[in-house]
Amino acid sequence: MNNNSPENNKKSLITPLSWFLFFTFLIGAIGYLPWVLSSYGLIPFITLYVYIGGVSPLLGALISSRIVYGKDGPEYNFGQFNLNAKKAFPWVLLAFVLPLIQFFGQVFLYFLFVGPYNLSLILWIEFIPAVIVNFIFSMGEEFGWSSFALPHLQERFSPFYSSLILSIITAAWHWPHFLLKDSPMLQLYGSIWNFLLFVILVSIIQTWIYNKGKGCLLTVLLLHGTANATLVFNFPVNIYYVLLIKAIILITILLIFRKEIFGNDAKVTFSEIMEFFRTKAEESEKLK
Repeated sequence: MNNNSPENNKKSLITPLSWFLFFTFLIGAIGYLPWVLSSYGLIPFITLYVYIGGVSPLLGALISSRIVYGKDGPEYNFGQFNLNAKKAFPWVLLAFVLPLIQFFGQVFLYFLFVGPYNLSLILWIEFIPAVIVNFIFSMGEEFGWSSFALPHLQERFSPFYSSLILSIITAAWHWPHFLLKDSPMLQLYGSIWNFLLFVILVSIIQTWIYNKGKGCLLTVLLLHGTANATLVFNFPVNIYYVLLIKAIILITILLIFRKEIFGNDAKVTFSEIMEFFRTKAEESEKLK
């Protein structure tokens, strides 16, 4: 067995996570810093840099998994894309529905406090393509946060505390967005504290659905992608409506699945993922 496996490092996560954080933030800075500087007219804007920054969690996980776990490392990480897909199907479906519940919750609050809002049929036609595009873009983040960092954190912490730690890391990674001149993200969220609260709520929900899907990353990718795709409706976003609806969804989940979120019996760890792929490889060898 690999000496660097999580089984041998449950009390010390410094090796896999330190590599991951180092490369993720380094590559993120390389990509995003020129973007920030270009917003102030200090250097020319180059789109490629933004894409590099956006996929830095994925690249960080790819490099780290290879360094820590050897040639099989990337498979442990990226093989989670459709891991246990058949069993996870109900949770994949829920991952698509939850963002829509949130969106219609925002529309309802808007109706109560502002007035009716017309959702164009044309925009509904654009919604599914938007889901596909955002699903693909979300891979740049979730192949790092959810398939590498999260199961490593859950080696030692409960899903709840893993979510809190991961949300702080994720929020810190977004620092360039708030340094941009006339930052769109700051205008959207109003303050860094609103953004942090948003990330905490999202992180706990994503961790829950990742664990319910038994490590199937399709759940998180679809949840992330569908949530971003709702922006295609050009709905006037009120961050306080968003936070309220997400808080209601999370409270509902906590009331029903409290033991799973605060306990250690229903979480997915990187050790379990590695064991799954090792067993699968051994079975394939026997069939040859």
